[in-house]
Amino acid sequence: MPPRSWLRALPALAAAALLCVAATAPPPSVGPFPPPPCGTFTESGGGDSTVRFQGGDAVLQPLPLGLPAAACSVRVVASGWTNVNVALWEWDPVTLAPAAGTIALRTAFLDPSRMLYYTSNSVPWTVFEPALVTRGVAGVAECPRLTTALEVRSSSWSGGLKASYEPEGTPSMPAAVVVRAGGAPDGLQGSHPVLAHAICDGGPDLQSLRVVQAVRRTDVKLVEQPAELLQRFRVPGRAELSWVELAVDSVGGARTIPPPAVIAIVDADGLADPPAVMPPALIEATFEGYYEFEAYYEPAPRWASHLDFDHTITLEPEHDYWLYVRSAKGYRFRGRALTGEESPAFKWGIGAFYTRAIGNEPWTQSPAQALSFVLIGQPAPALVSVPPRGGGIDLRVAPNPTPGIADVSWSGAVGPVRFEVFDARGRRVATNAGGAAGAWRWEAKGSRGEPLPAGVYFVHARDSQGTRAMGRAVVVR
Repeated sequence: MPPRSWLRALPALAAAALLCVAATAPPPSVGPFPPPPCGTFTESGGGDSTVRFQGGDAVLQPLPLGLPAAACSVRVVASGWTNVNVALWEWDPVTLAPAAGTIALRTAFLDPSRMLYYTSNSVPWTVFEPALVTRGVAGVAECPRLTTALEVRSSSWSGGLKASYEPEGTPSMPAAVVVRAGGAPDGLQGSHPVLAHAICDGGPDLQSLRVVQAVRRTDVKLVEQPAELLQRFRVPGRAELSWVELAVDSVGGARTIPPPAVIAIVDADGLADPPAVMPPALIEATFEGYYEFEAYYEPAPRWASHLDFDHTITLEPEHDYWLYVRSAKGYRFRGRALTGEESPAFKWGIGAFYTRAIGNEPWTQSPAQALSFVLIGQPAPALVSVPPRGGGIDLRVAPNPTPGIADVSWSGAVGPVRFEVFDARGRRVATNAGGAAGAWRWEAKGSRGEPLPAGVYFVHARDSQGTRAMGRAVVVR
């Protein structure tokens, strides 16, 4: 299943699978549980020992280093009428606490009506959407931590909860801890205690996804709540974009549903400053419905996502894009304060950040800030526009820019060559084939012979050995 198809399957996976309760069969007195969410678990383990916690206490189970997670669970049962907060954190294994300066990766608030109160009085299935991806490609501006932990915390006035664990748990899982209301970690019995758990890594489709660009620090609250935000960026390598995550500080008021915001990717190549009227988006999606009753069921601050785009695009390196958020007045996002001492990868990949109060007005740059965001995608094979040492396809497109006709010439290929031309939205607009060397006069026309609009087009070439090359044509009208 391709990554985008896997994303479309998330709601079904969540409804019938994302279990954050009993990883293994509980004692009969607790009541029956649904079948496990996966045919096989990446990690699983039980335990007959129990630990009680209440009044703001929490149990935390760190996850294996860098493991993607489509579904996870820990066995937690309540002893009375109670509220529970569930969160996924970037975890600091030295301090045994969430990493300093971070916000929750995912959250959920479970009041008594959302507990399995009339059956087992346990933490029910809890959805973390989208799935957890922490591994990044080389050159990301701000790499995510590979250490994460699942936390189940009792509300300050709640009755007690009981978590099951194994004192000598599986070595592949990091040791669990109890964190008391005052913040001090409290050890469990045994040399390596592990909570009763189950984790699904989502299979090869999820495992192949990576963080392809990120600004993860969230030390600035964008309290102005501008209507539109614009962050310039590049990616360090080719990637098919799957989803975008933003750091949400808060949404509207308590138990309100704000109007849907829209997140889009816009081509910024060749534009030094954003125009008042933005170009058409390459791809976009809304937050509609995702933050319903946010303050009650999905506490902020947290990282969150729209989950899906209306189609797929491939982001190209050495190419400038804008991450464009509009209709954002009902949301408060977070950003990173810039000091001027950011890494070379950060300065190369993260450009200027702009906001404005009303659409079509001039943009205002925020020179000391960057929008916090994460791009998740599928790394794509690299394309070369010049022959590598030892041979390869030498692909040339001229003239460039062109008013509508370009000569595509090539040499150095092995066997026949297939050509595909894509527009900036990732749509294929033309194809051709030729021998190991030759020339092709490409007329910038669509499949029905209609002239293609002005813009940037990408000529992809591939020979019989799988060697690839890419040329770029800028069409002007």
